[in-house]
Amino acid sequence: MNEKLSTKFVTPEIICSYPHLHEKSPDLSGRMAYSISIPIPKSDEKAVVAMRQAMSNAAVNAWGEKYAKLEGIKHFVVDGDPEDAVYKDTFKFSAKSIKNRPRCVFPDVRTQVPVERIEEVFYPGCIVRVSVSAYATDAAGPKTIAWSLNNVMFVRDGERIGGGASNPEDDFGDFADSSFSDDPFSSGDSAPGDLF
Repeated sequence: MNEKLSTKFVTPEIICSYPHLHEKSPDLSGRMAYSISIPIPKSDEKAVVAMRQAMSNAAVNAWGEKYAKLEGIKHFVVDGDPEDAVYKDTFKFSAKSIKNRPRCVFPDVRTQVPVERIEEVFYPGCIVRVSVSAYATDAAGPKTIAWSLNNVMFVRDGERIGGGASNPEDDFGDFADSSFSDDPFSSGDSAPGDLF
């Protein structure tokens, strides 16, 4: 039996995006999984080559050498959104783990992040490295390459993205009504439109 080719890919430092590492969340098909979205800069040629090699190896392991170039195989690596600062000029894909929570570690690698701190440490915008493995399947019909999530390493803090509260003055400044009382409920009367 031929030795299996390595399908593991460790990302360069990337922006943590859409992390679901603390607890499972539903994917597009409704399955519950731990997951993270991975943007790989197109300018990082070494990382792009390594990513493609892992995919090719997964195809060879499953279907033999004739599938090495991934022709006709469905995969989920796509061009990042040019209008999104995180995904501009990247290839992006999602990696997930249906069964096991990925091991989440601090920069010394030996220290695991306590489960109760995972959401705090791995926030959208921090900088991470992610270990993933490509795998090939045709269980659902077409030949497909997807990614399983292995481990995630916190590298350093970054600028938090998404999910943060916005400033009402920024949102509604153009619509502000200066004639409105600072405290319309100070008289103790019920609020305007209160039905009770």
